[in-house]
Amino acid sequence: MDKRSTQNTNSTEPLELNLGHQSKRVINDFRDFMATGNIVNFAVGILVGNSLSAVIRAFITDIFDPILSKITGKTVLLVNQKIILGQGEIVISWGHFVSQMINFLITAIAVYIVIRGMQKTFMKKSDPDALSNDEVQVSILQELQLNNRILMRTNELQVREEKVMSKEAELKSREDILNVKERFSKPIK
Repeated sequence: MDKRSTQNTNSTEPLELNLGHQSKRVINDFRDFMATGNIVNFAVGILVGNSLSAVIRAFITDIFDPILSKITGKTVLLVNQKIILGQGEIVISWGHFVSQMINFLITAIAVYIVIRGMQKTFMKKSDPDALSNDEVQVSILQELQLNNRILMRTNELQVREEKVMSKEAELKSREDILNVKERFSKPIK
């Protein structure tokens, strides 16, 4: 029993240290994530999206439905339009579907207009001499090719330097052998 308890305490200590280190890493990652501002942009996007959805829903019920009612001559709420098949066994709410499609289209158009406006605003602020995407890609490819050539030449130079160093080491060892031969070839006095 004592052996088991000592084994368990020994095996849990490194685990606790690991969990502590991992939790610190998670906290640091979360702090970095919060500091980048991405979460704020995400939250703003959700809030604006919800507001836009409410505005579009109000547009459909308060403006589109009354116009549709005036055109047809009946009081029509698009959301309440249904087709009943059989003896009420199958109910198809086509009005709700059409209403949601209109909602989606208006939202997509509104987002498109806002994004395009933002892009044009930022494009005007940018440098008029800025390169196009194709020009930037060509420039990057040329720089990569140049870097590859430089790396290849650097590798060739390193290989040559290693050969020279090995030849110098070989030459030095031959000189050492000649010096030893000369010492032993001299007559002893």
